[in-house]
Amino acid sequence: MASPSAAFDLHQRLQSRWNSGGRHDRLAARGLLLELLVELLDRSGEPPSSRPEGDPIAARVRRRLDQLSLQPFREAVSIQSALEQLGCSYAHACRRFKRAYGLSPLAYLSALRVERAKLLLRDSDLTVAQIAQRLGFDNVGYFIRRFRRQTALSPRAFARRQRP
Repeated sequence: MASPSAAFDLHQRLQSRWNSGGRHDRLAARGLLLELLVELLDRSGEPPSSRPEGDPIAARVRRRLDQLSLQPFREAVSIQSALEQLGCSYAHACRRFKRAYGLSPLAYLSALRVERAKLLLRDSDLTVAQIAQRLGFDNVGYFIRRFRRQTALSPRAFARRQRP
C-alpha cells in the first residue's frame, strides 16, 4: 500500500458503502474489507523501517494516544503535555506520528473517540448527549460535528442504520 493515508481512504470508502445499507453496498463493502486486509498483510511484509512500528517514537506516541482515548477528553494542551512526557518535543512527536500514520495525533485521537461513539450508539440505549458526555465532549454540538465529519452521518442517523 502506498501510505497509511491510502489505507485510511480505503477504510472511509468501506465505511461509506457499509453505512449506505443496501444489499449491493454491503457486498461491495465486504469486497473493500478484503482488499484492505490484503493490502495491510502485504504492507506487514515490508522492512521494519518502512512500517509505523519501525519508528519507535511514532509507536510510543500511538500507545500514549490509545491510553488518552480512554480518559475524558480535555483539550489539546493535555495531549501536548502527554506527548512531551515521552522524552521529545511535541512538534517532533507530531511530525514523526504524522509521517508514520498519515494523520496528526489530534486527528487520530478524535477518530478513536468517534469509533467508541459508534460502538455506544450501536450497542447501548444511551442518548447522543449521554454518549458525548461519556466521551468527554462538553459541547454536544461539537461532538455531533466531529462525528458527522468522520462518518458523513449524524449520530442519530448512524444509530438508526445500525439497529434492526
